[in-house]
Amino acid sequence: MKNLAYTLLCSLLLLIIACKSEAEIDLPSTPTTPEMEEEMEMESMPPTNIEDWQPAMQNAVVSVIGQVVDRDNEPIVDALITLDNQTYTTDIYGHFFITNKNLNRAGSFLVVEKEGYFKGSRRFFPKEEVKNRVKIQLIEKVFNQSFTANDGGTIQGGDGALVEFAPSSFSTESGAIYTGMVQVAAKWLNPSLVESFDQMPGNLQGINTQITEVALATYGMIVVELEDESGNPLQLTTGKTATLTMPVPNNLLAGAPRDIPLWYFNENLGMWVEEGAASLVDGNYVGAVSHFSFWNCDDPFLLINLDFQVETSDGIVLDNYLVEIQINGSSTLGSIGYGYTDSNGTIDALVPKEEVLIIKIHSECGDIILEEMVGPFGMDTSLGTLVVPASSSFNTTFSGTLLDCNNDPLINGVVVLEEGDNRYYHYTDAADFTFSRVTCGVSDLTIKGINTTEVIQSNAFPAMHDTNNDLGDIIVCDNLLENFISITVDGTTAIFLNAAYESNGADTNIFSQDNTSNDHIAFLGFDGITVGDYKDNHFMEVIRSDIYDWDLFPDSATGQFENFEVTQYGPKIIGTFSGKVTGKGAGENSVLVGEFSINL
Repeated sequence: MKNLAYTLLCSLLLLIIACKSEAEIDLPSTPTTPEMEEEMEMESMPPTNIEDWQPAMQNAVVSVIGQVVDRDNEPIVDALITLDNQTYTTDIYGHFFITNKNLNRAGSFLVVEKEGYFKGSRRFFPKEEVKNRVKIQLIEKVFNQSFTANDGGTIQGGDGALVEFAPSSFSTESGAIYTGMVQVAAKWLNPSLVESFDQMPGNLQGINTQITEVALATYGMIVVELEDESGNPLQLTTGKTATLTMPVPNNLLAGAPRDIPLWYFNENLGMWVEEGAASLVDGNYVGAVSHFSFWNCDDPFLLINLDFQVETSDGIVLDNYLVEIQINGSSTLGSIGYGYTDSNGTIDALVPKEEVLIIKIHSECGDIILEEMVGPFGMDTSLGTLVVPASSSFNTTFSGTLLDCNNDPLINGVVVLEEGDNRYYHYTDAADFTFSRVTCGVSDLTIKGINTTEVIQSNAFPAMHDTNNDLGDIIVCDNLLENFISITVDGTTAIFLNAAYESNGADTNIFSQDNTSNDHIAFLGFDGITVGDYKDNHFMEVIRSDIYDWDLFPDSATGQFENFEVTQYGPKIIGTFSGKVTGKGAGENSVLVGEFSINL
């Protein structure tokens, strides 16, 4: 209950190469013996076995925002997140937060587990002072195919993908020969579909047989798990193999190599590892494998680092936008990979050396709003800023005037735009307001105003897509605000709407989190289910607002505020909390005052 994990985004790939400067001061040399020189030479040589491979290490204190969803993009609740030997769980929106965590900038690996799904994972490259984004779509694990171990059999992976098992080729975890029924769950991932890259483990980066890191262009992946009739895991017997047949989509077939390396996903390393090869036969890659996890048909490329920022022509940073990178001439969607811009609108990508690349920027509605050809590059390169025409990214404008109950101008109010489950906050410092947003035309638009001082709201007003909406006067009066968390720091108030609660019968969590481009999140709770003084029995996971550039924490060793009182528990949960805060957006002596009201 007290561990909250929270997406939406990740950078594609990031590699920072540290080099010695020629201007470094020379230090006195240390005499060496031939034995010492031989040992130093051995230490400088690259590893020759995959077991000896070690990732580069660059420690950084970072924050991660993530989301775990199913194949319909519905949130998965209570998924277990493991990162650096610590665990977190997803909330009712499928989100998880990892705040101020010391991670490896040169590659951190998190794992997601949920009963009924194949294990998910992501290798990502977090940066300091931005909100790093990760999204993982779990694949449902259904053991719906079976055969007898002595007879062997062929199972379907979907869309023509096959796995052929030879007779009498199965063992238990202990290595004993298995002769009963074999149950199989399998799923082929189509490299032409965007969702495949949310479903795949790790990232499109591997270690080849020379123990060299490479970028991968995928032509398809498959995941296979084997169980006995009691649900115990099975594997291929040592020395036995199974034959994979994976279709190459028609749009990729013309550029598909005749022979291609096979790669398995190594969960201990969080990387794809080269093992074996497949050949193109009648539009399918066919190859033999000796064990099961995820398998991948990939063309490898040497790497360079590419970074850039994305913003509109009028200087608006595009945060959490999907970026896709392809090799020119290849129609493999995400052949190198894709990811989401961080809160500064930036992407750091490992891309193939000496290749012409195509960069595509997708809007929040899925349209391609920028497509640009770059390269080839022989060394690490920074492209600077890629500019998206403002008209392509913001298509709907809203304007009006907020008035209070006396028809006087309402200063420091909030205008809330809702489109389906998406919500955008526009905080005002004057009664008149104007702003523009992407709207996708899928759901109805509504606008309402909020008086943060009186904690009341206006009626909701309809708005139209793809036009200028002049809403006129919006009277913010009479309607009490419900399901909210209000937080004031040094006189500045933020309202967190659509707040909810959850309880396990002993503790209560209260939280508000919006699926918007501007992060606006509050999550806290207390050890009880009644009214009472919880100043020594509460917890706070996160209070964050991009609008005010907040990332706040209680200024105490216990992670608690000085005051936390629940004054009503049914039919609403109502309470207040206050205390000194620290973190981004807080001053040396900043004090936070909060209140909440949530319907049971």
